[in-house]
Amino acid sequence: MRVLAVIQRYGRGFIGGAERSCAELSERLVGRGHTVEVLTSHASTYGDWQVGFATGLSVENGVTVHRLPVETRMDRATFEPFNQRVIGAALQGRHVPMLAQCEWLQMLGPVMLGLDAWVDDNIDRFDVICVHTLGYWHASATIGAVVGRRPVVLHPLAHDEPNLTLPVFDNALLGADAFAFLTPEERLLVEGRTRPSRRPSAVIGLGVDPDAPASTAARVAVRGRLGLADVDPFVLCAGRVDRDKGVHALAAAWEEAHRRGVDLPLLVVAGEIVHELVSSAKVHVTGPLPRAELTAAMAASIALVHPSVFESFAIVLTEAWAQGTPTLVNAACDVLAGQCRRSGGGLAWHNLAELHEQITALRSSPPLRATLGARGQRYVQEALRWDDVLDRYETLLASVVHDELRGRMPLGAASDTKVRAC
Repeated sequence: MRVLAVIQRYGRGFIGGAERSCAELSERLVGRGHTVEVLTSHASTYGDWQVGFATGLSVENGVTVHRLPVETRMDRATFEPFNQRVIGAALQGRHVPMLAQCEWLQMLGPVMLGLDAWVDDNIDRFDVICVHTLGYWHASATIGAVVGRRPVVLHPLAHDEPNLTLPVFDNALLGADAFAFLTPEERLLVEGRTRPSRRPSAVIGLGVDPDAPASTAARVAVRGRLGLADVDPFVLCAGRVDRDKGVHALAAAWEEAHRRGVDLPLLVVAGEIVHELVSSAKVHVTGPLPRAELTAAMAASIALVHPSVFESFAIVLTEAWAQGTPTLVNAACDVLAGQCRRSGGGLAWHNLAELHEQITALRSSPPLRATLGARGQRYVQEALRWDDVLDRYETLLASVVHDELRGRMPLGAASDTKVRAC
């Protein structure tokens, strides 16, 4: 098959699950003999879409990558208040004018200049278009440009958050001919939003190439590197340091618990800084870490805590389980709770008091840590094999391509709704 993947940013160095899953799937499809190209922006940073790559064509690990310039970088000072008004209205069930929704989506970005023209010039070279991440401008724009011309497989990477309810995403959801989901919870969420029963879909999941458990020497070295040589134990929070991921709220609650005399270990926060978070006596912020150091830090911690409510799949959980480290997740996120339930490698907390109890239990019981960690490790080794993921993905792609070859009109083209971007 000749596959075009479209995503907001692309590269091997990104922490984000959407970027990593797109890169993994693209490279591994190439390894199976398919031709894969990627259309993306030249941005390297999340949200503000700062330029980090040259525009134009490159070949990365066998994947041909086309990068388009971003129209403008996000002005957070302007966007954040507007975002709060739009999302606040959605939360309260109030009507948001479509003009305001379109303005919001364009401000969110990334608006990739020349996207329509690029599609017009190149679409005939592909059998199927795979669009990653529903919640950004590029997804609606791409589906609007290709609908009815080539079959579209949408990877929504959807979160149960207010902006998913906005009608501005209806056209993209209507234009998709098939859906690829990472978890059963994501499928339930999107199907509850769109009722796409007549369109093919699959929970393809995400594979893992687990790192070998970090050695004792590596654990000692990373403690020294991060200034934690005399800190024992500590809890790790890894991923984007982003208010929307709940990291700042967790850090604030950790500090407040400490002031009230709750005996909690140090919280170490590692990851790309989206919103500034300052280190303190009980919260140590490292910024992004090289993979080897992050792996060793996971192995050295007593648990990985994930406070986010908005996830479609958390790769960081699988990385912790590969190190034999248990995970503690926010029960308000069905996806994270589901991952822990299926693996047996973690616990879900409903409130901070419950989180404190879980940390205390793990801190005082090495056998409990070892049991949860071993279950997670076994789950990664047995249930997250890349060959199984790719088999499911190839079957889904082939189903929509063969439908078109048999002369069946792509489902998106049959919609009465005009599918165009704002």
